[in-house]
Amino acid sequence: MSPKDFAELLPVHEGGVTLTHNDFNAYNQSVERFMDEDDHYDWESDEAKRLAIETAEVWTLQWYPESPISFHAIAAPTLHDLLRIANSERYK
Repeated sequence: MSPKDFAELLPVHEGGVTLTHNDFNAYNQSVERFMDEDDHYDWESDEAKRLAIETAEVWTLQWYPESPISFHAIAAPTLHDLLRIANSERYK
């Protein structure tokens, strides 16, 4: 997959976009602690959170769809789920 192909998987954003994977590890945190203290992300469901804890996998995406003022921030246990959610009708 080329960088251009990957970029087309991201939601439309006029401002910036930030993708992270397991950022909690950079702070020596568990997934649970991340969710308790630093999690400002929307999750699709409690089941997604449970899976993230079980697998210790957290993908996050924050983007500014129209301007640098408002943004969306989501989290998911897999990159596939994260991109699916970001491109869902909820965020169009």
